[in-house]
Amino acid sequence: MQLVTDNLHIDSVSETDTQALIQIGVDVGQSTMPVLCKIDTGAEGNVFPVNTYKQLHPQSACSPDGAPLGLASSDTTITAFGGHILQHYGTCELRLSHGGHSKPYPFHVVNTTGPTIVGLPTCRDLRLVTLNYSLITAKEDPLGSTEAKKELLCQ
Repeated sequence: MQLVTDNLHIDSVSETDTQALIQIGVDVGQSTMPVLCKIDTGAEGNVFPVNTYKQLHPQSACSPDGAPLGLASSDTTITAFGGHILQHYGTCELRLSHGGHSKPYPFHVVNTTGPTIVGLPTCRDLRLVTLNYSLITAKEDPLGSTEAKKELLCQ
């Protein structure tokens, strides 16, 4: 059994000096609960702290050691900033909506006290961030060949 939350709406995006945060609403049954998420362009996926998961889904069963049951299994290793490995319970899907675009995204439920993380692939897909590349010209040919130039332009 895999938990699928009906919908998650991005209400606002705010920025502080050190991080970009989004306020999302997660539909849980008959109500919507607000969740503050960090936009992390260095993260390869989305991460949901287990305590936040349990707050949003208090009716979900847990094992005797407190691990939530009903999550999809995952072999992914989640590594925190600094390199230490986080305990990973599995994944759930949350439907994210932003700017008229809505679809489900996987979230890894982990044992951490950190914020809910929305990683780069989801941020790009929802158009929360864009990547901008610039090309410059120089008198000398730093690329060396026409093929290298074509590859750079293609990227």
